[in-house]
Amino acid sequence: MNDTELYEKCIINWGIVAQLDQCIEEAAELIVSINKWKRSGLASFSTYCIDAIIDEIVDNEIMLGQLCVILNHRDPDFKEKIVEQRNYKRDRLKFRVEK
Repeated sequence: MNDTELYEKCIINWGIVAQLDQCIEEAAELIVSINKWKRSGLASFSTYCIDAIIDEIVDNEIMLGQLCVILNHRDPDFKEKIVEQRNYKRDRLKFRVEK
């Protein structure tokens, strides 16, 4: 089973609203993990901080994958729009960095 198939099964199993709520929750948990690292002084990058942030990054990647599946079913041009927006934002960032 590939990721898309897995994400579709999750959405069918728990429903769109539940998965959107889970996406919000995982984003918040990543924010909390980053704030804990910042409060620790950034220099003391403990194994706990690394593991917590890695865990939340992976959870967010999974939930963003599900969000993409949900949105892709509603907008046939979704994938192209993502690529277009990513390219635009990367070009803008590159311009700012090189300035």
